[in-house]
Amino acid sequence: MLAYTEEQLACFSFEIFKHLNIHPELNIKESTLKALIPEIACGYNVLSYHHFTHAFSVFQMFFSFLQKTNLKDYIGNMEIFAGLLASLIHDMNHRGVNNAWHSKKRSYESQIYSDTSVMECGHISSFFALLRRRPDLAILDTIADPNVTSKLNSCLF
Repeated sequence: MLAYTEEQLACFSFEIFKHLNIHPELNIKESTLKALIPEIACGYNVLSYHHFTHAFSVFQMFFSFLQKTNLKDYIGNMEIFAGLLASLIHDMNHRGVNNAWHSKKRSYESQIYSDTSVMECGHISSFFALLRRRPDLAILDTIADPNVTSKLNSCLF
Protein backbone atom coordinates (compact mmCIF):
# COMPACT_ATOMS: atom_id res chain seq x y z
CA MET A 1 0.00 0.00 0.00
CA LEU A 2 2.94 2.37 0.51
CA ALA A 3 3.33 2.41 -3.27
CA TYR A 4 0.20 4.55 -3.59
CA THR A 5 0.17 8.33 -3.30
CA GLU A 6 -2.10 10.23 -0.94
CA GLU A 7 -4.06 11.38 -3.97
CA GLN A 8 -4.63 7.79 -5.10
CA LEU A 9 -5.64 6.69 -1.60
CA ALA A 10 -8.08 9.61 -1.42
CA CYS A 11 -9.58 8.45 -4.73
CA PHE A 12 -9.84 4.86 -3.45
CA SER A 13 -11.55 6.16 -0.31
CA PHE A 14 -14.07 8.07 -2.36
CA GLU A 15 -14.75 5.00 -4.50
CA ILE A 16 -15.49 2.97 -1.36
CA PHE A 17 -17.95 5.61 -0.17
CA LYS A 18 -19.54 5.59 -3.64
CA HIS A 19 -19.73 1.79 -3.63
CA LEU A 20 -21.62 1.79 -0.31
CA ASN A 21 -23.90 4.57 -1.59
CA ILE A 22 -24.80 5.82 1.90
CA HIS A 23 -24.08 9.51 1.30
CA PRO A 24 -27.30 10.26 -0.65
CA GLU A 25 -29.40 8.94 2.24
CA LEU A 26 -27.51 11.31 4.56
CA ASN A 27 -27.98 14.31 2.22
CA ILE A 28 -24.26 14.49 1.46
CA LYS A 29 -23.45 15.59 -2.05
CA GLU A 30 -21.07 13.34 -3.93
CA SER A 31 -19.05 16.36 -5.06
CA THR A 32 -18.66 17.55 -1.46
CA LEU A 33 -17.50 14.13 -0.27
CA LYS A 34 -15.09 13.89 -3.20
CA ALA A 35 -13.59 17.29 -2.34
CA LEU A 36 -13.44 16.58 1.40
CA ILE A 37 -11.33 13.43 1.34
CA PRO A 38 -8.17 15.00 -0.20
CA GLU A 39 -8.48 17.81 2.34
CA ILE A 40 -8.53 15.23 5.13
CA ALA A 41 -5.39 13.68 3.60
CA CYS A 42 -3.71 17.09 3.65
CA GLY A 43 -4.49 17.30 7.38
CA TYR A 44 -1.98 14.53 8.06
CA ASN A 45 1.64 15.30 8.87
CA VAL A 46 4.61 13.50 7.33
CA LEU A 47 5.44 10.95 10.03
CA SER A 48 6.85 7.46 9.99
CA TYR A 49 3.53 5.91 11.02
CA HIS A 50 0.56 8.18 11.74
CA HIS A 51 0.15 9.40 8.16
CA PHE A 52 -2.71 9.22 5.68
CA THR A 53 -1.62 5.78 4.45
CA HIS A 54 -2.19 4.50 7.98
CA ALA A 55 -5.60 6.19 8.07
CA PHE A 56 -6.50 4.56 4.77
CA SER A 57 -5.43 1.17 6.17
CA VAL A 58 -7.83 1.59 9.08
CA PHE A 59 -10.54 2.81 6.69
CA GLN A 60 -10.01 -0.17 4.38
CA MET A 61 -10.08 -2.59 7.32
CA PHE A 62 -13.41 -1.18 8.51
CA PHE A 63 -14.77 -1.53 4.97
CA SER A 64 -13.50 -5.13 4.84
CA PHE A 65 -15.27 -5.92 8.11
CA LEU A 66 -18.46 -4.51 6.62
CA GLN A 67 -18.09 -6.70 3.54
CA LYS A 68 -16.94 -9.94 5.19
CA THR A 69 -19.08 -10.01 8.35
CA ASN A 70 -22.68 -9.39 9.32
CA LEU A 71 -21.79 -6.09 11.02
CA LYS A 72 -24.22 -4.27 8.71
CA ASP A 73 -27.06 -6.22 10.36
CA TYR A 74 -26.31 -4.56 13.69
CA ILE A 75 -25.52 -0.96 12.81
CA GLY A 76 -27.25 1.54 10.59
CA ASN A 77 -26.00 3.58 7.66
CA MET A 78 -25.29 6.59 9.86
CA GLU A 79 -23.02 4.48 12.05
CA ILE A 80 -21.34 2.95 9.01
CA PHE A 81 -20.68 6.41 7.59
CA ALA A 82 -19.44 7.66 10.97
CA GLY A 83 -17.12 4.65 11.29
CA LEU A 84 -15.66 5.17 7.84
CA LEU A 85 -15.22 8.90 8.35
CA ALA A 86 -13.72 8.35 11.81
CA SER A 87 -11.28 5.88 10.25
CA LEU A 88 -10.05 8.54 7.87
CA ILE A 89 -9.74 11.33 10.45
CA HIS A 90 -8.65 9.34 13.50
CA ASP A 91 -5.03 10.60 13.43
CA MET A 92 -5.39 13.96 11.65
CA ASN A 93 -2.62 16.39 12.58
CA HIS A 94 -0.79 13.75 14.62
CA ARG A 95 2.53 15.17 15.75
CA GLY A 96 4.35 11.95 16.54
CA VAL A 97 3.94 12.03 20.32
CA ASN A 98 1.43 10.29 22.58
CA ASN A 99 -0.97 11.19 25.39
CA ALA A 100 1.63 10.34 28.06
CA TRP A 101 4.08 12.81 26.48
CA HIS A 102 1.44 15.56 26.50
CA SER A 103 0.62 14.86 30.16
CA LYS A 104 4.25 14.77 31.25
CA LYS A 105 5.11 17.99 29.40
CA ARG A 106 1.85 19.70 30.46
CA SER A 107 1.49 20.74 26.83
CA TYR A 108 -1.03 23.29 25.68
CA GLU A 109 -3.17 20.42 24.34
CA SER A 110 -3.14 18.55 27.65
CA GLN A 111 -4.33 21.71 29.37
CA ILE A 112 -7.16 22.55 26.98
CA TYR A 113 -8.37 18.93 26.95
CA SER A 114 -7.94 18.51 30.73
CA ASP A 115 -5.43 15.71 30.19
CA THR A 116 -8.23 13.46 28.90
CA SER A 117 -7.79 11.72 25.53
CA VAL A 118 -5.54 14.58 24.49
CA MET A 119 -4.53 13.17 21.10
CA GLU A 120 -8.02 11.97 20.22
CA CYS A 121 -9.51 15.36 21.06
CA GLY A 122 -6.84 17.00 18.95
CA HIS A 123 -7.55 14.77 15.96
CA ILE A 124 -11.28 15.43 15.91
CA SER A 125 -10.65 19.13 16.59
CA SER A 126 -8.44 19.20 13.49
CA PHE A 127 -11.30 17.76 11.47
CA PHE A 128 -13.81 20.27 12.83
CA ALA A 129 -11.32 23.08 12.17
CA LEU A 130 -11.14 21.92 8.54
CA LEU A 131 -14.93 22.11 8.31
CA ARG A 132 -14.90 25.63 9.81
CA ARG A 133 -12.19 26.76 7.35
CA ARG A 134 -14.04 25.21 4.43
CA PRO A 135 -17.80 25.64 4.97
CA ASP A 136 -18.34 24.23 1.47
CA LEU A 137 -17.15 20.88 2.87
CA ALA A 138 -19.30 20.93 6.03
CA ILE A 139 -20.86 17.53 5.42
CA LEU A 140 -22.08 17.14 8.98
CA ASP A 141 -24.41 20.13 8.54
CA THR A 142 -26.46 18.32 5.90
CA ILE A 143 -27.05 15.13 7.89
CA ALA A 144 -30.51 15.06 9.42
CA ASP A 145 -29.43 12.94 12.41
CA PRO A 146 -29.06 15.35 15.36
CA ASN A 147 -26.61 12.95 17.03
CA VAL A 148 -24.13 12.87 14.15
CA THR A 149 -21.34 14.58 16.10
CA SER A 150 -21.73 12.31 19.12
CA LYS A 151 -21.75 9.25 16.84
CA LEU A 152 -18.55 10.44 15.19
CA ASN A 153 -17.02 11.10 18.61
CA SER A 154 -18.00 7.64 19.83
CA CYS A 155 -16.09 6.10 16.92
CA LEU A 156 -12.96 8.00 17.89
CA PHE A 157 -12.97 7.52 21.67
